[in-house]
Amino acid sequence: MTLQKTGKHALSLPLNIVAVYICWKGFHYLAHIPNTWLTVKWQKICLVTGGFYALLTAWLLSATNALTAYADGININLVEFNKQVWVQEHCLAIPAMVVFIGTVLLIKSPPGQKLWFITLGLSGIVLINTLRLVFVSLAWVHLSEHFFNMHHSYIYTVVTYGFIFLMLAWWINRNSAVAPATQHLT
Repeated sequence: MTLQKTGKHALSLPLNIVAVYICWKGFHYLAHIPNTWLTVKWQKICLVTGGFYALLTAWLLSATNALTAYADGININLVEFNKQVWVQEHCLAIPAMVVFIGTVLLIKSPPGQKLWFITLGLSGIVLINTLRLVFVSLAWVHLSEHFFNMHHSYIYTVVTYGFIFLMLAWWINRNSAVAPATQHLT
């Protein structure tokens, strides 16, 4: 009698991703309880990260001559149009980063390989998020409010999580041991 290997990882990966996301949501809830040390620290992290993204986005907009822009804290000031884009907590791609890191940590592979892959993946997420902020800024001044809202709310999510899915699929294929196609039971 032969049994075909069904691949136990096929179900465990989505469950791991959901578990990581639930843990993130638990942390996020705790980080928003008023007047706690965690809330104060979390707000500082969000301000610093938002400021980094605003600075990088304003630099890219100005360097490419797409728009004259400068950063002021978490604000991207779009000079010619007298408008601003605010890089708030939900614009930081932190849930995407947490899901990516948590999932990579749960996949069996050597720690050194995990470290370079996490670094590569986080760099990709930051790049995608920065480009998203560039396009959101351009959409804010050049396109309709409907397109702006659609891009801001939906397109980014599909692109970012699509990127994460492709990276994780590549990582799993790269690290999965080649197992025999069948096992013989006696």
